[in-house]
Parts: sequence; C-alpha cells; structure tokens
Amino acid sequence: MRGLMLSPASLPEILSGKSLVSLLLTTITLLLCITVLDYKPANIALVVLAFFISSLFYIALGTLVGLLSRTVIEASVFMLPVMVVFAFGPLMESVMENYPMLRFLNYFPGTQLMEIASKVQDGAGFTAVSLHFGWILAWFVGTAILTVFVYRKREMDS
Repeated sequence: MRGLMLSPASLPEILSGKSLVSLLLTTITLLLCITVLDYKPANIALVVLAFFISSLFYIALGTLVGLLSRTVIEASVFMLPVMVVFAFGPLMESVMENYPMLRFLNYFPGTQLMEIASKVQDGAGFTAVSLHFGWILAWFVGTAILTVFVYRKREMDS
C-alpha cells in the first residue's frame, strides 16, 4: 500500500484497483456458497444488492485496517478482533439475550445482511428490508469516509 501511495496514481485509482480483486474473489466465493447451499430467495436482485453493499463495506474496513498498520503481520493481528466483532455479530444472538448491553450488535452490517437474506427468502420486498439496507449503506459510507481520511493523512506523512 505504501508503494501505491507514492505512485502517481490517484486516490480513486488506487482504492478501486486494490478493491477490485477482493470484490471479484468475494463474488466468486458467494456464488459458490449460494450454489452449494441451494439458496433460492424470492427476489435474487435484493440479495445480490445486499451482498454487494456489504462486500464494499468489508473491503473498505479491510483497507482501513491495512492503512492503520505498518506490516502485513500487524494488519492480520489487527483484523482478527475487527472481523470477530463485525462478521460474527449474528452469531451473538443467544449472548445478546443474556446481556442486553450487547444489543447494539443488531445494527452491525453482518446482522443486517442476515435479516435481509431471511426476510427476502420469506418473500419480503424492498420496502420490508429498506431499513436494513440503510444500516449497511450507512456503515459503508462511514467506513469509506474514514478510509479516505486515513489514506490522505498517510499520504501526507509519506
């Protein structure tokens, strides 16, 4: 990342180029999982849109962690707790019942994505899941803004 920051490439070129490979691999992985699990929602377009926005959020989050760390090993160590909190939020439902203070995890992107997938599988339309889309989109926008801010700060430091 540091080498890219010193190159003459612009911020959008660097971030989109770096994210394109991740987005492609994520899409292939999701397609394989959907095929293996035989997941057939009532409205595939809503689920694809939700996966796409959610993927953008996780790519922005990974880029942010990468920018905040100096080495690949450091990034891996920093990413573990971040991924546990964000990706495994839906698995914490039983814990949230005993600890109401953890209910904020319901607003995390992973939980919202699970809600969308579940509701769309039951036949819900866009209006029924629009609030869930809003939460995922808000997380993505906030993370993207923070990533750009950190990128520009690191760019000036270099």
